[in-house]
Amino acid sequence: MRNDISLPSNHSMQFHLTHGTAIQLTEGQTLATRRNDTFCDGIVFFSQPIQVNQKVCVELGCTTSWSGSVRIGVTTIDPARLHADQLPKFAYPDWIHKEEFWIRVINESLTSQGCRLMVYINSNGELLLFVNGNHKGSLLYGLPIQQRLWLLLDIYGNTLSAKILIPGK
Repeated sequence: MRNDISLPSNHSMQFHLTHGTAIQLTEGQTLATRRNDTFCDGIVFFSQPIQVNQKVCVELGCTTSWSGSVRIGVTTIDPARLHADQLPKFAYPDWIHKEEFWIRVINESLTSQGCRLMVYINSNGELLLFVNGNHKGSLLYGLPIQQRLWLLLDIYGNTLSAKILIPGK
């Protein structure tokens, strides 16, 4: 299946109902918050496959109680086929050797309370990262853009929440 399907113009991005056991979804499934008493079990998926050149933006909520930062990745597995009890405590390193997952750790120095991360997959199969509007490079290479890809976050460590925003707002 190709990754060039059109989304309706009224489509709004949300988090999928399949998520880590420490996550609570609110604000119409656009805010994912991890319990503060743990630094893990914070995996969330986006509800729809990401399209080539579709910009996805999140605003992070952070704490100084833990160390480490959000992980970003994609998967060819439809989150509807997964259950919360099947998800690992950590996307990284647990999924880095699985062929259906591509995961990268975002350096803690790039994240802080209120920072905005924007990503998109280009036509070369690279996942590009922008932090507060500044390009930080390609996180992932060689993504199979001919397949459907779901964006995922691991709200880990000092990252407590992710709020989906409309890019450019």
